[in-house]
Amino acid sequence: GPRLDPRLRARRIAVKRAQGRRRLRVLVACVGFLALAGAAWITLDSPLLDVDRIDVQGALETNVAQIRVASGIETGEALVWVDTAAAERSVEDLPWVDQTTVRRRFPGQVVVDVTERVPVTWVRGPENTAALVDRTGRVLAAGAEIPASLPELVGESSVPEPGATVPSTVGPTVAAGLPPELLASVGVVMVDGGKVTLLLTNRTEVRLGRPDELGDKAQAALAVLAFLG
Repeated sequence: GPRLDPRLRARRIAVKRAQGRRRLRVLVACVGFLALAGAAWITLDSPLLDVDRIDVQGALETNVAQIRVASGIETGEALVWVDTAAAERSVEDLPWVDQTTVRRRFPGQVVVDVTERVPVTWVRGPENTAALVDRTGRVLAAGAEIPASLPELVGESSVPEPGATVPSTVGPTVAAGLPPELLASVGVVMVDGGKVTLLLTNRTEVRLGRPDELGDKAQAALAVLAFLG
């Protein structure tokens, strides 16, 4: 057959060589990436980056060991794979815990910061014990000693286990919304048919009615009590 023009032949050879070099560069890049990824994986799973300790901050009423268990985080697991969001949700299921933040601190520390709930009232339990309740109606503890500084919540038909919520949140909401100068004189918060009555420590009754415009009603009650002396 006809002979190929030398210049065209040289051009085809150059093109094939260029394609070969490109394929080689791609292959080298892939191998390099895989090597780096493998090294990174090995580093992240290295014992040097394991969870060595779990530090709990802000816990006063909740047992620290209980918080560690609830977090689901264990020493020895890879720090980078710790599911902080899941740990926060689990810790917040504990009765006293309101908010939780879980943070990683390299090389090997997990910090669990908790903010605990504050009791605002209590419900009488068996054998003259108290179930402490926060402003949202959540039961924080059962079988506690009766607190002298908090009003008793009357009108609840049942008291659930710690971590659950009382049937009606009206009483806790009212107790949390009273001004301190009035709350200090309140011995009992009674809820009946959605209406609220305060029984003061001097046996005076303050009928608030529906739990609306609580601030104005509380100020009016304070004014009347001051007038009565």
